[in-house]
Amino acid sequence: MNSIRNMKTTKLIVHQKGFSDAELLLNPKDFSDIQLGDVVEIWHPDEEYRLLLQVSELKEDLNKDNISVESGIAQTFQLKVYQPICLNVVNPKDVTLDLVELIIKDQYLGRSDMWRFKTFLEGKAVYLTKKLEHTNIRATVNELWTKGEKVSCGVISKDTRAVFRSPTAVMNIFIQMSSEMWEFDSFGDLYFEKAICGFLADLFAKWKEQNCCHDVTIVMFSRTYYEAKSIDEFPASIRECIQKDYKGRFYEDFYRIVVQNERYEDWQSTMIALKKLFIKYENRVLHFHDGCGERIPPAYNSMAAQGNFLETMNMSLNVFEKYYLDRNFDRTGKVAIVITPGAGVFEVDRELTTLTKQRTIDSGAGADLVCMGEQPLHAVPLFKFHSRNAVTSLDVGDDYNIPHWINHSFYTSKSQVKTSLTSTFVPRIKVASRRGYRPAADQRECIMKNEYHRADNGFPFSIDYDDYDAHVFKLPSSRTNVKKRGQVRLSTSVVTKQFGHPLPQTLAEARQLHQPRKRHVSDECIGLLMGSKESSKTSSAISIPMSRVKSDELMSNSVGADYKIIEEKSTLSKSTESSDSGEDIPQEPFRVGSAPLGQNMRFTGKAVKQNRALINPFAPTRMRVRKTFNRRRWVHAFPVDTAGTAMQPRFHQTYTKSLLDGESIHPQAPLADPSTGEVEAANIAVQLRKKKSSLKRDADLETKSLSSESEDDPQQLLRGLRYSDSQSSFNSHSTALTNREAIGPSHSNITSSVSQASDASYSLLWGVTGEQELCPIIAIDVDWKSMSLPAILPTTTDYFPENRNLMNDYVVADYQLLPDDVNMDLSFGQASRKPMKAQEVFNELFYQRLAQGFQLICGANTLSPRGQPDISTQKYKSKTGLMRAKSTPQTTYWLSIGRIFHRLNLIGRTITVTRYRPRHPHAQISRMYPYRFQMPDSETYDSSETHFDNEQLENYNWNYLDNYICTMGQGDYALVQTFISSLKFWRSRFFLMPSINPATKRIIEGDERCDIYEEKTITEQEQIMCGFLRFMETLNRIRRPASTIKTRSRDENIPPEEVFKLSTTSPSIEIIEALLDQSDGLSFLPLQLGLPNNNFISAEAIRWVRQEVGGVNSINQAIDLLQRLVDEKFIRHISNKADVKFMNGFFLYYILPLTKGDKNTGLTYTDVSGFLNDWCEVLVDTNEDQTLNDLPEFLLPKLPSKQSLNLPSFGSHNTDTNSDYGAYRNIYNFSNIDLDPSSKSGRQEWGTLQYHTWFNPLCPFEIQVHWLVATGPILGDFVSSWGRKAGMFGMHLLPVPVDPFMLPDTPGSDPLRGPVFVSLNIGSLKEDGNDIFPEFDWASRDERLQLLQEAILKRFGFLLNSPRNHWPYGDENRQDQYVHMSGGMFVICMQRKARRRLRTDSFCSVNSGSSPDKASSDLDKVGFLWSWNFLLTKKWRTSNTGDEHFQDKVLADFRSFCSNHENRLKDFWEESCQKVSFIQI
Repeated sequence: MNSIRNMKTTKLIVHQKGFSDAELLLNPKDFSDIQLGDVVEIWHPDEEYRLLLQVSELKEDLNKDNISVESGIAQTFQLKVYQPICLNVVNPKDVTLDLVELIIKDQYLGRSDMWRFKTFLEGKAVYLTKKLEHTNIRATVNELWTKGEKVSCGVISKDTRAVFRSPTAVMNIFIQMSSEMWEFDSFGDLYFEKAICGFLADLFAKWKEQNCCHDVTIVMFSRTYYEAKSIDEFPASIRECIQKDYKGRFYEDFYRIVVQNERYEDWQSTMIALKKLFIKYENRVLHFHDGCGERIPPAYNSMAAQGNFLETMNMSLNVFEKYYLDRNFDRTGKVAIVITPGAGVFEVDRELTTLTKQRTIDSGAGADLVCMGEQPLHAVPLFKFHSRNAVTSLDVGDDYNIPHWINHSFYTSKSQVKTSLTSTFVPRIKVASRRGYRPAADQRECIMKNEYHRADNGFPFSIDYDDYDAHVFKLPSSRTNVKKRGQVRLSTSVVTKQFGHPLPQTLAEARQLHQPRKRHVSDECIGLLMGSKESSKTSSAISIPMSRVKSDELMSNSVGADYKIIEEKSTLSKSTESSDSGEDIPQEPFRVGSAPLGQNMRFTGKAVKQNRALINPFAPTRMRVRKTFNRRRWVHAFPVDTAGTAMQPRFHQTYTKSLLDGESIHPQAPLADPSTGEVEAANIAVQLRKKKSSLKRDADLETKSLSSESEDDPQQLLRGLRYSDSQSSFNSHSTALTNREAIGPSHSNITSSVSQASDASYSLLWGVTGEQELCPIIAIDVDWKSMSLPAILPTTTDYFPENRNLMNDYVVADYQLLPDDVNMDLSFGQASRKPMKAQEVFNELFYQRLAQGFQLICGANTLSPRGQPDISTQKYKSKTGLMRAKSTPQTTYWLSIGRIFHRLNLIGRTITVTRYRPRHPHAQISRMYPYRFQMPDSETYDSSETHFDNEQLENYNWNYLDNYICTMGQGDYALVQTFISSLKFWRSRFFLMPSINPATKRIIEGDERCDIYEEKTITEQEQIMCGFLRFMETLNRIRRPASTIKTRSRDENIPPEEVFKLSTTSPSIEIIEALLDQSDGLSFLPLQLGLPNNNFISAEAIRWVRQEVGGVNSINQAIDLLQRLVDEKFIRHISNKADVKFMNGFFLYYILPLTKGDKNTGLTYTDVSGFLNDWCEVLVDTNEDQTLNDLPEFLLPKLPSKQSLNLPSFGSHNTDTNSDYGAYRNIYNFSNIDLDPSSKSGRQEWGTLQYHTWFNPLCPFEIQVHWLVATGPILGDFVSSWGRKAGMFGMHLLPVPVDPFMLPDTPGSDPLRGPVFVSLNIGSLKEDGNDIFPEFDWASRDERLQLLQEAILKRFGFLLNSPRNHWPYGDENRQDQYVHMSGGMFVICMQRKARRRLRTDSFCSVNSGSSPDKASSDLDKVGFLWSWNFLLTKKWRTSNTGDEHFQDKVLADFRSFCSNHENRLKDFWEESCQKVSFIQI
């Protein structure tokens, strides 16, 4: 470190936090040259370790020649108190960090919050374990990196990359229960024990060590194959989930959810549950259909490579893509972990791979694959594509893909570690069993049957395999004439006629007949040759999709990359053309890997489409791909070395005991003498290689002459400099791998070839970063950090396409925003909300794109293409003309997601948004996927289905969103229900419920029965209503001390004429004067912004009238009296609209001035719409007019009218004429809400509040918060304050899911979540088993059955969801939802009229039009759908909500009651019948 001021030695003392919050205290008299904000380094003279601290406070009363450090810092870094210490001021540029890792826990942070937090940290000195806080965001420094090394302190600059990691993320852990799980590995470990007792045990231990508390879901999944040739072999009742694969095999996928959204501190009980399920799992899924009574084809479990890996990933993505729904405020991050017993090789469908890849990258979710098998010698993870028409297609080789978007790991058990340290040989593959062994006699018999066409073909060296591989795994030269290629495609008859055999006999003929697979060009990159002149004609970012071809024509296609061989240019030019007509070399019908060569080959003379090479999994370093946004999306989450290459420390070299002891590798055993045919074939191969070498030398001379001609070109010179930089980067990074000749002598050759051919616009094929080479000696450990402290998607990237690509391959559209002009005509309601200025709007537009997954493109570097414009900078643009204008500042941001780029530009007060969308976007892909799954509390596997769809990001309505930001939701732009499907705004749903439930307390304390709840009395309902009104004051930001609220109780025993001074016939002026009385009058709200003088709540006025005015005995009479005052213009609604009627509930009115000279101060509204946008008003129904009786409604001769029971009281006047308040006939109302009333964030933050239009004490009150502009921790604390206030008023506020039941036909539902069916044993209520309501009309029996179910639910403490039910699918399919008083359980009543398809076999496809003779069978399908409130976490639990044990106890007792255990259901029925009989008598 270079000091910029003189060093000084002083003495160290410490101070506590209570004395000062500063980390370092200095006396300005001793350090006159030090200023606030300076970065200083301190160290003891006898130690080399140095600590960086920033001066934030100067204290003059500090002892002379002393510096004081906060005691916690001194203890952490072992600083010696009262010992000499050196202090020196350093230049922040000399101690700048490259990367800082921050830990955020128990918080919700949006990506825009992370950007603002990182901006706040710029210029600040940090050290390990430092606690940081800003705008309620709390973070801890975890790691610091600079120049490829970890450091303990440093300074964060603008160029420092910040990586946020979360120990409280949402994690989905999938365990693949393939057939290998019941097998042993090479070290004697059962794969299941290795996965559970090994990997999961170690993972949970690391969670405990790092104090992690993730939201975890664990799922066991597998694929079951059936030995059937036709779907007709399966009974019709089980065909719903049977599918057919590309080989014609029938299969069914199973998912067993073990735990769901649990946050345990001790996972030992879960480990035990997994072991118990393992014992029964295979037998359960293989014999699941045995009980159907019909013959089922034999079933067997699939292997790991054939399993439902991609389907499982997509099911997790269905959940992660809905991150904006049910947003909790203590979780950040989402990760899917798949544990497989295999080695990371999967046979997959090409289209599903494309879909999964794009969804994973776009969502920013982490995808980890943990393999229990041994790490193979080839690249992993590895996808092998299968063809839908494998039987008829011509496959010259297996088509592989190496997915870079999966973070893979190999778990090493203790047995493996022990073996590697004691043995000289460590196996890298699992030895195959003898099931596929064929004796030598059988091989000879196959040869005699001409299964092998020629005797010479049996020799292993009949052809030069190196020469063959070099041509198969290579893209043909771009100079090849297309017409010539078309001519060499001969039909089978021509081949047979010319050569006498339908198969090729020479290598040249094989190359002509079996050309590399025709390929669609990837959207990411194109298969261009180095130095090809045609490279400038085609865009590297987007290529026009080719027309679809048949399976036999589409011979090969690798998803997501076009590959480029790393070899000399001559190989790609003349040598390729000459080899097409090479010498005749006898060979067998060639093939690659395990792909068979078809016997009936069909060749067409169609035009050849663009080609590319196959992937060689054993040599991925030889192939590179163009850098794209997808490859660079996560690169800024990794530290870089001195050469700028991303580092993954968990990749290291393996050493056996012999290598550690310095021994050389044992030579191979001597081979047998080759035969005559082998020698001849080898000689021919040598001659061919010599010919190729001469052609390469000629091509090198030609290349040198071409390069010398272009030395004076500046662009060529720039290209050479960047090439050299990239080359040095590769050489630097590969030093550690190439300097060990004894371990891998051949790896240096690969590295040198890669280095010589490296280019800044290309990256390696293998790996997450594309910058780390793969060789057999690299061992891939478990990425514990990714699965313990998962990283959040970085906010920055470095990929930017070339300008030519932007112009040619994108559709450009732009629009302008003028915030000052737009907001001029809008009304922003409360004076506290002011329209935003242009700079504020511009910043919010940038933040919104970050929040929706966009990344800011950083400045140009060696990894960026040439010609990239400057971004995120301030420029000054001058106007020219007859009059010179002043320089106008300009700010520009470039952002990207996938193939979409946005350019935000601010010049003066004008904002220009330019959108670059691909000219040829991805096609819409939709997959319907049926499966079976079992919930933790379910008794069987239920059938279900879900859809996998790729999101069309280019269709997002950014224009509407930008205008919403500009107008702050005013005018024509608002977050309303219509735009839920198009705008992904965040939302959270809450229920406000009574918190006083004696029955809940009794159950928690040990009561065995749970059907002990009683309905609230009228007095209890009035208390609940008072608490609700107080909460509404909090919701409306009304601050009224409790001492100002006047409460009086009316003594019913005193005659009215002796109590009341007023009556209904009293003059209105006397009633007004009594209301204004200081001692006995109405309690008015305090004067505050937006409210006039003498304002009050309507429900309190009604209560005052009933207490003070004689002759008023009901709520309706009180409303009529107050409405008279409104009509006579003594009272008016605060909206200042005279025709607004008086309504009961939380409505705000005020008393008009009694004399003309008086003026009412305070801000008043001029229109109703402006008032409704700022204030929440709710109707209240006290159920006073309803008579409480204990009679069972389902047995009454005349059923009660639900409409009359659920409508609130409006008084005798007709509210239908009240047009401005006609919205209170709707389910919900909307209003704006300030989400940062204390202005902690330094910006305006707001949202939309959706709430019930009325409140009933017997129903929960629903609140939804919708937002786009908010800071996560501030919003979380704001909502938590609501919960604390509700507890003070006898209520509790609980988060609830937007869709608690997740039925399969609900769009966007969670595929791994569903309700539990609880059957109601109706047949036990009648001895003959017929219908239970024979004496009533048939048309009323369904309603009576529902009333019976409601009566049962009331006994168990369930409340109707709302006074007037709302079901999002219309009245035809509307079903009542109930919530338990504790808030932890939901129920839907299922009966014969249910028409919607539900997620269970027991009651799907139930028709409402059942005839009387089907009544008995329909009774078996009556019951309840039970669902849990997974959002009710420990943070929200109280003594009134209970814990998990309480919820399990309620479900168990509810099932016992519904099954008529101990005749409980029948006793309830007989008790109800006796009550009705007694009334009739």
